[in-house]
Amino acid sequence: MEACDHPDGTFLLVACAEGNLYVLTVPQLQVVSRVITFPHLSVNLTCSPDQQWVFVSPQDSDSGPKVFHTQSLPHQSEDKSPVSTTFPIRQSSRACWAPDEAARLMVMHRDDRGTQLVVTTFELKTKKSRDRVNILVQQLASFPLPDTMMPQLMQGHGSQVILLASGSELVVFTIHGLQLVAFQDHQRPITSMWVDLNRVITSSLDLSLRVYLWNKENKRPVLKSCYHLLEGSHR
Repeated sequence: MEACDHPDGTFLLVACAEGNLYVLTVPQLQVVSRVITFPHLSVNLTCSPDQQWVFVSPQDSDSGPKVFHTQSLPHQSEDKSPVSTTFPIRQSSRACWAPDEAARLMVMHRDDRGTQLVVTTFELKTKKSRDRVNILVQQLASFPLPDTMMPQLMQGHGSQVILLASGSELVVFTIHGLQLVAFQDHQRPITSMWVDLNRVITSSLDLSLRVYLWNKENKRPVLKSCYHLLEGSHR
């Protein structure tokens, strides 16, 4: 679920196991519209920082993920479908938005052969014609992940940085694939990750929290491991 502001009010977007995307009013929770995204497939969704875009990806499927323009979702009808487009990738598994770029999306997916994990960064734009709006998807960067990495979590920082949690390791990359730093502070797999302008916090199955701080004095953001808290929780 994601809450989304709209010129007509606040709406709740709900992705369901049968592949539908529902738009509900807040706080009444009345269904405004229903979009069939990927029939009979469980889907995930994530909204952009400015809430203008909704990225929807199917689980365990070769189908390419889709992005919707949120302003068109509440006004869907039989003769007018919401504005959307399909990404030119397959087998997407993770995605996150760049906090400092409203329409910049990083997606983890398989390459064309389906053998290697790749992280690709896209930029989204709208192109308005006389009677319709089209979404343009432009690829900005792409890089393959090491074969030893199978990330379970992914978050963005700024406009150029991606954080990946793979097992018990936290790795920081640029969107072009330059590895900035890697931490192996946890003893067991990382279960959740919080990222903001000042810090990064990870929790793990070893029941500890690790706290990192961003050093903003350098041209590239540098992450420093500061301290850990024992007897935490998985979340």
